[in-house]
Amino acid sequence: MARVEGAGVVLREFRREDVPVIHEWVNDTEIVRFLSWSTFPQTHKETERFVETQLDGNDPLTRAFVIALREGDRCIGTLGCHNIDWRSRVAEMGIVIGRRELLGKGHGTEATRLFLRFCFRELNLHRVFLRVFDFNERAIRSYLKCGFVEEGRLREAFFRNGEYHDVIVMGVLEDEFRAQSETPF
Repeated sequence: MARVEGAGVVLREFRREDVPVIHEWVNDTEIVRFLSWSTFPQTHKETERFVETQLDGNDPLTRAFVIALREGDRCIGTLGCHNIDWRSRVAEMGIVIGRRELLGKGHGTEATRLFLRFCFRELNLHRVFLRVFDFNERAIRSYLKCGFVEEGRLREAFFRNGEYHDVIVMGVLEDEFRAQSETPF
């Protein structure tokens, strides 16, 4: 698997030693409130199974990375794309920064830009899209900085904490990302 390096973060392969770190934040209510995972809390075995699936690399419709701080190579989150449609060259992206103290520091934005460059250059994708809850304003601002545009809204499609929320669908095309990219493509 490729290693993608940025100024502050690195996208790298999963490692078995990431399990305890990932397990800690997949069971943090402040982190998972922005995720659509149905398994909460998650058992240690479930976290191990998830990491093992990433290590197997046998799913041709998925590409995933650990987001690590460049200094110290410490796992702070994950991102990847799934349901890759190789014929249409489209994939759905997901990302999580799992350390509360690192939220809002720009690591997710940098990781997203690195990942999009990887998707468009290395995977030859044409379009990457994602879904985000309307209450996740910090993520929406980050996605806009990375070139995503709102493509649609699934009204009251997500129920959490006694309320319905809109799910916003955002996408970016290769030429749009290339046009706004700060680094040579």
